[in-house]
Amino acid sequence: MTTNKSLRGDRALAAIAWAAIAFIYVYMFLVGGTYPFLGSALVRALNQVLLWMIVIGWLIAWARRSVWGPTREALLVVGPGIAAGAASALGAASRRMSLEAVYWAALLSLSFLVMTRIAANEYFRLRMRGLVVALFLIVLVGYFVQLVASWADWYRTVGRVTGIPLHPGGASLSFGATPVVAIVLLTLGPPAAAVLLAMPRGRLIVAGMAVLAAFEVVATGSRSGYLGLGLEGVLVLGLAGRSATLVAVRSAPRWAIVLVGVVGLAVGIVLFGALGPRLFDSSTLKERWSIWQSAFTMWRASPWLGSGAGLWPYLRASAYPIGAPSLVVPHAHNPAIQLLAETGISGIAAVAFGVAILIRALVRRAAWGTGVARSLAIGSLISLAGFATASILDDFVNLPSAMLALVLPIACALGEADPGAGPARTLPRRATLIAAVISLVMISGGWKMSVAALINDRGVREANIGNWVAAQAHFAQAIALDPNMPLYRIESATALATLADPAAAWREMQVVGEADGTPTVLVSRALIAFENGDRLTAIMQVRRAYQRAALDAAALVNIGSLSQKLGDTALATNAYADALVAAPALAANEEMRASPMFGAILARAVERAPGNSPDPYAEEQIRAYGGSAAEVVSELTTLPAGAPRDRALATALALDGRAEEARSLLLARLTVDPVDGLTADLLARLFVAIGDTSSAARYGHWAGLVGVGSAAIGLTSGSRIETVGEAGISNLASNYPWAIYGRFGPNVLLPPNALAIPDQ
Repeated sequence: MTTNKSLRGDRALAAIAWAAIAFIYVYMFLVGGTYPFLGSALVRALNQVLLWMIVIGWLIAWARRSVWGPTREALLVVGPGIAAGAASALGAASRRMSLEAVYWAALLSLSFLVMTRIAANEYFRLRMRGLVVALFLIVLVGYFVQLVASWADWYRTVGRVTGIPLHPGGASLSFGATPVVAIVLLTLGPPAAAVLLAMPRGRLIVAGMAVLAAFEVVATGSRSGYLGLGLEGVLVLGLAGRSATLVAVRSAPRWAIVLVGVVGLAVGIVLFGALGPRLFDSSTLKERWSIWQSAFTMWRASPWLGSGAGLWPYLRASAYPIGAPSLVVPHAHNPAIQLLAETGISGIAAVAFGVAILIRALVRRAAWGTGVARSLAIGSLISLAGFATASILDDFVNLPSAMLALVLPIACALGEADPGAGPARTLPRRATLIAAVISLVMISGGWKMSVAALINDRGVREANIGNWVAAQAHFAQAIALDPNMPLYRIESATALATLADPAAAWREMQVVGEADGTPTVLVSRALIAFENGDRLTAIMQVRRAYQRAALDAAALVNIGSLSQKLGDTALATNAYADALVAAPALAANEEMRASPMFGAILARAVERAPGNSPDPYAEEQIRAYGGSAAEVVSELTTLPAGAPRDRALATALALDGRAEEARSLLLARLTVDPVDGLTADLLARLFVAIGDTSSAARYGHWAGLVGVGSAAIGLTSGSRIETVGEAGISNLASNYPWAIYGRFGPNVLLPPNALAIPDQ
């Protein structure tokens, strides 16, 4: 009886443990580890609590029985990389931010070790396999439903049968980015197929899921996903050629083969209108090249240890090529390049060693294993190859959701005993003391950062409702707990400047230093220095800001304004001109037109537009907004028709008082290419200008479904530049400060006398 009670107790405990682990994993996968939620201080704190619950439970189990200890094999997979990251963090210029990145990497690595050990237990291993399949099906079915609903919305909006856009409305489930959907399908798909192949009619189920998954990856519009899909397809076909799967395909009914061919051809025809431009668009590749150049610049500054783990987003603006748009993004769109910049050659070597150990372990299980264990190892190798290939153009390593999708099947495969090495060698129970001490240190530091972030978040909420006194009080409390977090200092400086204390604001900016070279921050430093009476520093900062503010209209307008006050007319002219290149509608601005410098500014903008603007007709639009609309109409009418020309011509027609002709031209363009979101966006703003709000809403929604937001400045906006203090607005880069600091900031991060371009 005692034995039976003990068994029942163990099973109940195992069931409770698995329920908790599965819940936390699903939560982290769909919510806590996704882009929309990671910037929330509350969600990040909750993520820590839940992950530490798993780790602490595992440490207790390990202290009781050594069988639950981590294997040397698993430690060699993650240990060297964490050690290299810690070494780079200790030597980093911003040690605080780098250590936070190492903290999260270590916590997620501990979670990986937990999963590898519970997978060694058959009870947990079977359920982990089920979780792999369940997560894959959630994404597969969920994304299909979202696509169908979004395309139905598209047809209702367009009102006729036409080609469909990729990732309509930015459809990405809860992940916040369509490439994440692609990588999740690519990493979970092969292992899920490995599990399902063992079921009755498994081949038929897997074939259907593979076709649907491939279609959905194409629909995401992710070129990194296309690379991964291509490699995985080649690997699967290669394996099929060596197995009975190919025999099954050859023996399939001919009608099934014809049906698959017809469906594939139909899908290709339907999607080609949107797929072609996506595949051959070179603009994003140029942006990535600038990003990678900044990473190599950082690496050359510290080739062996790098600039500090996790610091590429923070330091990237200062390392950008002069004149290239300083994109605010959370990663370098290639994990190997970012790793090289952050941790140097030592980090690359350490991670390569860990990956080699992992591949060796999976290959041994694939070669000598049997049944589902062997298939799962093969599936994990395929997903790892797809992940690596997709990572050539994108970086998913910094996103927990994507990494959880990758490591779950790998942990499940590693939980199987290595057929060629005998029983797994785990660390002894006495090692739990070391693990416990490390965990306590991590918990202490991590919780302190989280409490500071939660307090700072209150300040952000107060700032967003204009209560700057309360906001500053919260910012000061956060700084007291976490004094080396640059964002808190920047927010505090904004609050102090708003409260008319430029001296205190400048002291905060001095603590921050110049590492964050984002144009918004550089402009803020220059403005606060000027208010504080330090003209020399203001001049130096405003010139540095100009070097980094390519196509950042809000920063350029402020640079021009401050340069005027500082007496640097040449810089003011160039900055204002570049602002017109970035946002031609500013040429219609009343204050700018009233300036005695306007003629020189307009001429300079017209001169600089070719080659500096992604819009081939930026020069014509600047002239049209600047008062020469009729002349521009005459010129553009003689040029060959095309989407960019038609948009520029419609703008000039509208500015020349011929709104009906502009409307007809844009409607005709949309008839030819309904997936042209820029034209739909311009048409929406044209309807706003003529007072047709119903049509404006329709075409604004149309543009949104194609993935173009109606925030571009043109036609109806730009007539007046308001101060931040007066309007309570600021045109910050959309990802700032979240992409750099991993936290949402206030809507305003510029001093109160800064200029902001009103959003549409």
